[in-house]
Amino acid sequence: MLSEIMNAVVEPHGVSFKQTQRADTSLCHLVNPCHVHKNIGLFPGKFTRQRAILNDIRRAKKKALANTREARKRRLKRKLERGNKLTSAEVREGPTYEPERDSHITQIAALDEDSDEYFCTYVIPQKPNSTQASKVTGLALNGTTLHHNGKAVKAVSIQEALQDLISFLGNLASKKTKILVRQNIKSYDCPILMNALMNCNIEDRFEENVIGFLDTMKLFRLSFPSQKSYSQQHLSKVLLAEDFTYEAHNALEDVKTLKKIVNLPSVSSINKPSCEFSVDYVTKSIDYNSVVKRNMPSLQVFVNQKIITAGMARKIAGSDLSLRHLQLVHKRIGRDGLSALLSETVAGRVRVSKSQKVISSLCDYF
Repeated sequence: MLSEIMNAVVEPHGVSFKQTQRADTSLCHLVNPCHVHKNIGLFPGKFTRQRAILNDIRRAKKKALANTREARKRRLKRKLERGNKLTSAEVREGPTYEPERDSHITQIAALDEDSDEYFCTYVIPQKPNSTQASKVTGLALNGTTLHHNGKAVKAVSIQEALQDLISFLGNLASKKTKILVRQNIKSYDCPILMNALMNCNIEDRFEENVIGFLDTMKLFRLSFPSQKSYSQQHLSKVLLAEDFTYEAHNALEDVKTLKKIVNLPSVSSINKPSCEFSVDYVTKSIDYNSVVKRNMPSLQVFVNQKIITAGMARKIAGSDLSLRHLQLVHKRIGRDGLSALLSETVAGRVRVSKSQKVISSLCDYF
């Protein structure tokens, strides 16, 4: 399961880092403001009434179309496509959507933006790659020897690889604060990298050399909003040259190609700050996902019985509440207790939700 990291040194700067209840509004509710306007001597609301009628007609048509057989088929097709996309991502990166990922780093590469000095090493994974992952990356573990496209390569332990990476970053000529740049680093590489650093107890050394990260996936979406795909391979052909090729899934080739794309004049530096996030953000996300992983199994019954959505269940789990907590509060205080628990303010934000629909659904279950 391949995880590749790229480093770019940039100028010093700071790193930036309701559920609403919806109900159908009938025509009579929409017309009420017209009566109010008339009573206070304002415009009687002719155009407001016409617009309300038109909106109701449009809403009815949209609802009717959504219930047709063709519309249901399209929704099912899109759902299957999303599933296929997820499977493809798992093959390339491992099951990275999970709260605590067990993907293992097999290669690390870094390239300095200013000097073109680079670092690259293969890493001995703690468990063999899957057959599908090996086909994509060309990396396979045979006993204690790592092979790339059938040839044995020199590989080191993950602790040695990470220590060497930190030394490389610390020894760069530039003394500017360092930001690691990578395609989709926020979703994929960061949790894997930070977990590995924490397992090796060297995250403090890493933070001494790196201030944060920049996700080029978001940067490219802002810079090239009309692209059909934002994969690095696709962008390299569209933005660099139609016949441009490189060894994809080779960490060093990936970072060299990414640097070429990032340095294009059409990639606006104005958008970069909004695509950056701190190391602290990643560590807090890992802690949050650990809490979710601990509480989510007990809440899965709500999702299976369609009482609440998976997203809402995850939000409850992330607030460090489990099924046992909800049962206890409902048994002692009932609906008011659940409402107070889920809607209480923590650090200036609602703990879970103020939605009465969610609270009613949970009460109906208990």
